[in-house]
Amino acid sequence: MNKLENSISDREKAVFELGIKLGSLFHQFIGTPVSSRTKNSLEKSIEESISNQPFVNSVKVNIEAGKKYNALKPEQIKAKISILYNETRAKGEIEYIEGKDYPLMQIDEVKKVSQN
Repeated sequence: MNKLENSISDREKAVFELGIKLGSLFHQFIGTPVSSRTKNSLEKSIEESISNQPFVNSVKVNIEAGKKYNALKPEQIKAKISILYNETRAKGEIEYIEGKDYPLMQIDEVKKVSQN
């Protein structure tokens, strides 16, 4: 166990894990071939891939794919991820912001939950 382990809160750890998962999802899959025919299977593959990582509670991916084949672009992907670290849940999302021409990754909620 490292020296900082006890000084970092579960809230901080949950938010850190959320950021790692959002960045991983975005950078790992941008450029993946996609079309309207393969959109659903790619969404499911991304969800399952990210779900394999520690602390992931849920993943939902939506891809806006055209009818023709292309490489997945930042403006085509929307994703929501929920992390559960001990009794802290952190939720966040990736959404392309047209006015900023940027794929924004943000924290939507962090709260204490009870595990049953």
